[in-house]
Amino acid sequence: MRVFAFEQRWAAVVSRALIPAGSLPSPSDERDLGAAFAQQLSLAPWWSAVVMRLSVWLAYLSPVLFRGRTMAGLPPEAQAAELERLMRSKAYAIRELMTLLKLQACISAIGDVRVLTAMGAYKLDQPAPVALRTEGAR
Repeated sequence: MRVFAFEQRWAAVVSRALIPAGSLPSPSDERDLGAAFAQQLSLAPWWSAVVMRLSVWLAYLSPVLFRGRTMAGLPPEAQAAELERLMRSKAYAIRELMTLLKLQACISAIGDVRVLTAMGAYKLDQPAPVALRTEGAR
């Protein structure tokens, strides 16, 4: 499903509010989380993409109701507070949308082998054992 440019920008703002720069190894800070969001949605079934778009719209526009600004117009502390408010909502659907958004943001932030290597995940900084290298060659 095609993602509009403004949705990509909104996804980047919301994702950075969820995962601020500096909270993961530096290659993560270089990631364009809006572009990663768009790429993920381009591969997703339409119904999944609609739900993810809805979560971005909700998170980005919810401050308008209470503060008269979008998420981008708030300082980082207020962005985090707004996301926390949504995550504590009494409405299950809102909490679930925020959970999906958090999951998507995490996948976007660490979805690069450079970030995984910097985190030491999967022992990517070490060569595979000889047995695994030879078995994979068969």
